[in-house]
Amino acid sequence: MALLTSMSPARFYGCALAALAVLVPLHLVLAGVVPQTIAANDFCIQIDAGWRTYCGLRPHADYYMSLGPVMPLFVGTGFLLFGPNLEAYAYMNALMFPALAGAGWFLLKDRVSPFWCFWICLLVAITFVAPFAIRLPVEDTTYALAYNRHGYALFSLFAAVLLCPADMLSLAGRRIASAMLGMLAATLIFLKISFFGVVVPLLVAIYALEGRRWMLVGWTLGGGALASLPFLAAIGFDIPAMMSDLATTAEAKSRYWVLLSDKIAPLYNEMVWWMLACLFIAGLGIHSLRHVADGRDLMAELAVALLMIGVSVVIVFSNAVWGSYPDFPSLVLLAALLVVRLTHKAAGQMEGASSPITWRLMHLLGVVFVTLYVARVTICSVWDFSGICDLSRTFDSPRLASYRVDQKFNTGGFVGQVNAGLEIARKHNIAQQSFVVMDFTSPLHFALMSRPVGGSPFMDYAINFSTWAAPSPARYLQDARYILIPKVSTAHPTSEILLTHYAAHIEAHYTQIDENYWWKLLERRNAAGP
Repeated sequence: MALLTSMSPARFYGCALAALAVLVPLHLVLAGVVPQTIAANDFCIQIDAGWRTYCGLRPHADYYMSLGPVMPLFVGTGFLLFGPNLEAYAYMNALMFPALAGAGWFLLKDRVSPFWCFWICLLVAITFVAPFAIRLPVEDTTYALAYNRHGYALFSLFAAVLLCPADMLSLAGRRIASAMLGMLAATLIFLKISFFGVVVPLLVAIYALEGRRWMLVGWTLGGGALASLPFLAAIGFDIPAMMSDLATTAEAKSRYWVLLSDKIAPLYNEMVWWMLACLFIAGLGIHSLRHVADGRDLMAELAVALLMIGVSVVIVFSNAVWGSYPDFPSLVLLAALLVVRLTHKAAGQMEGASSPITWRLMHLLGVVFVTLYVARVTICSVWDFSGICDLSRTFDSPRLASYRVDQKFNTGGFVGQVNAGLEIARKHNIAQQSFVVMDFTSPLHFALMSRPVGGSPFMDYAINFSTWAAPSPARYLQDARYILIPKVSTAHPTSEILLTHYAAHIEAHYTQIDENYWWKLLERRNAAGP
């Protein structure tokens, strides 16, 4: 106890973060792949994308992809390091936790108080690895939309580096921070194009507001260019192919916003939380700046606050994150960062001595949020899944042995559908040939250890394809020898619309050769192909 009380705050919080950077990854490794209690078929998106990268295929260049190359590279690297098994996904999360926490501590330790640095780093790392979808109940463990969660974590670190006061940094420190901003921005852009509409305008707006020197802008651009190289290499530097895929996705999604008419109630629910966040930030801002003679500081900081709230709105709705839980860590973190800025402006120092009430309140809220997020990420160690997962129904492939889904989802047929697909594929030995699965997504290539040809890690109606915008038959089917068409899709009406869209090409070149309860198997008439 005496040792703890004698520690400086920086040392104490640094040791606490280091301990968590060991304990949380250890838990993630021991827990392995979490049970998919909801949206079990969504995990196939990451599996198939990572498998394609492991097989040497390039997003956009070799197959249709509406996301960027970051997620396929992340999962594919896991397969390369730990073998092509599902546990690799958990192991990659375990590696990312200390990497993000350490990077955050290195970049922020000289810019904010030790407590705030600890909280920001932990929240960023927890956001990346937590095994449940943002805005949904914590007991609904799933890897669905995990790439969005990764984006939110990286964006949170980006915002922290961008917004935290930098006047105590040396010139070298500012250069490093500026380069890191460019790297994070590039990664977010190549992760998912929707982040482009957020990070680039935000970067320009803050740089213009704070009058950052051109030299630092150059370091930001240099960092972005350097981080872009591995992602460009992953797509074979085929930028036109990437732009074509993203244009198809944008056109397919052009009528997506009409779906908002079905989301009126969630919209009101979301806006309540945003309005409360706005009032909270504005109130603390006025409190922190009440002694500042120059009102322009207050107006500038409130402008930043409104900009960040608007950014959060764009992120939520552009990524279709619906739910009734106020679980949006980026918004929480941004509120904290803005208070840090406001207090720093008012007090002229990091500790904010002129506004102790503000700091005591924010420290209390910080402790609460940190405790909640650390507890929630370890939910798998305390939740009893034995009564939820139907272990009598498992996938008929050793590659999917740790892929556990709940009984309700089994009733929907996902396990039975995959097993029926494996059965008909093995019957005709199509794993040694080229085949396309015309469904929302599928783990069949990974389960059969078959090199994919054509297709896509996922096809979702009105999200990345539609009747008015979809990849051409030559791009999507690529003259694959076999096509597997589900009789019942796991994401209605995706498979039905896919079949309708490519019906003319399929009828002209393919013949049905077999079927079972779940699938139809078609073979190309020119059977001498690849």
